Amino acid sequence: MSENLVVVKTLPIKKIGSSKETGSIYTVLAVGIVILKQDSFCIVKVLDEDGDEMWYKLPDEYTDFVLAALSLSRGVSAQFPCRCEFSRLDGRYSIDILDGVKA
Repeated sequence: MSENLVVVKTLPIKKIGSSKETGSIYTVLAVGIVILKQDSFCIVKVLDEDGDEMWYKLPDEYTDFVLAALSLSRGVSAQFPCRCEFSRLDGRYSIDILDGVKA
């Protein structure tokens, strides 16, 4: 096993019972894609409850969001940091961008 292997935990995402419930809210600092020899996955950098920056793996269902965010990052304005609500309702994952955060 490689000494450089890093295990990245999956972002905890709240399962909600209706669209009126609130999902998991995080301040998202960055997104990216990790490409390994035989695998690739999306990652997100968030602030945890203690204010520490943490990288997490995202479920595959968020790939389109990450690709869109990365393509937008080539534009004039940066999308991050911002507060986002991640949720899972009836097996479907969703994300809502709540607001920008002043750095």
